[in-house]
Amino acid sequence: MSYTAIFNCDLFTPDERIPQGLVLVEGSKIRAVGRSHEVALPATTRLLDARGGRITPGLIDLVGVTTGHDRAPARGITAHLIRVTLRTADDLAKISAVAAELMNPSVGSHVLGLHLVILWSQANGHLPHWQDVWIASDATVKLITLTATALASDTAAPPDGDVRLVVLDGLPDGCDARVAVWGIPDEARAESTHHHLATLDHLRSADPAVLRALISSRRLILTSGRRGPLNTRSIRRLMALADIDFASALGPATLAPATFLGSPLGRLAPAAPADLICWTRHGDLAWTMVGGEFVHPASPAAVQDSQHRPHNSGQKRQAIRAIQRFLQNRDDTLDLHLTEDETSGRGIDLRWRFRRKDGVEEMVSIQVQVDATVGDDNLSFATGRATANRPACSLDRTQADWCFYYAPASQRLHCLPVRATRAWLQNRSADAEDAILEVSLAELQAAVPRLRTLRLA
Repeated sequence: MSYTAIFNCDLFTPDERIPQGLVLVEGSKIRAVGRSHEVALPATTRLLDARGGRITPGLIDLVGVTTGHDRAPARGITAHLIRVTLRTADDLAKISAVAAELMNPSVGSHVLGLHLVILWSQANGHLPHWQDVWIASDATVKLITLTATALASDTAAPPDGDVRLVVLDGLPDGCDARVAVWGIPDEARAESTHHHLATLDHLRSADPAVLRALISSRRLILTSGRRGPLNTRSIRRLMALADIDFASALGPATLAPATFLGSPLGRLAPAAPADLICWTRHGDLAWTMVGGEFVHPASPAAVQDSQHRPHNSGQKRQAIRAIQRFLQNRDDTLDLHLTEDETSGRGIDLRWRFRRKDGVEEMVSIQVQVDATVGDDNLSFATGRATANRPACSLDRTQADWCFYYAPASQRLHCLPVRATRAWLQNRSADAEDAILEVSLAELQAAVPRLRTLRLA
């Protein structure tokens, strides 16, 4: 089984925000979610640096699409329905053809089933009986949009409890929780217990207080509309219209539609499908994962290449800035330079000139290493069998005098004398079978007495 750990990110489950989080994906499922130092990783785990972005569940579009299913992941959609229209019995053949396509889905987002839109009037004659529709669709209908009049018809109302309904023009009395309303209620009806499907057009004219009430109770479902599809920009727009934060705005496009359908999607939790999207710090879509596979960009290698740049990663830049502030505030610091030597293979990030306690000036070179994947009491080092996909600390090539090993979650800085630490690691890893050698802080302190541990907070 393959494992992928996505780290250096904030997680939005969306019930809670987990800073400095890590998602461990096993095959097509999520195996673990938590703080980076709290999640144990199997030895063969591939690491993916999210570069300080946000990891959330993928968006779910209940209105659905009619064409361009493969383009949905480029909008951050990882699951959707396919929309078909039913006007007369003549449309049964079309429904049957679309249902057949569901049996051979293309690479892209999960197709959850059919969204049947019933546009019926007396002029169209009698609606087909629901049993005929059910047979034609091969039992793939998950959502039906219809009028209150059609809902009252015995032929249109489906008997199956797994099918959800959306009423276009009001809600008859006695409807249960599987029936939703199309549009946003006015303030007087905001206390209704039904779900509400809405597009951005509905939201623009809605009372922000009503929106917040629906969002907090998980009863607002954000969908695509005629004037614009559901995408990551829709979340940012909802934040502005309802005056809410990012975590709250996620629910209407993730957990709320999944809950309404009775689906396990829409959340970051162990055993949930690994349908994830990564947002950049600017709120744009970085990549989309469906079932543990990268679908946007289409090539996992392209995603990996864009993420695995240890010396350019956002996490390392943050660590260097934190260390710079720490050293500049010390009374013994005389000078501090940020270098670019790492690009030439020397592995030096900072040069620090300071005055020792005996009054002698000294200049040392520093390599900065960041590891967000282990706990406070352990450090991980790359052995000779390490690969670029395992960004543990490596002292093999650096010409620095000191390695400053930074743990972002705890803001602890371990100052390692490179020569002494390297010599001990070479002996310690001689018999190691794994590419990563994890050692306890206590063991390393006993072997390298000059090691110092500081807290930068």
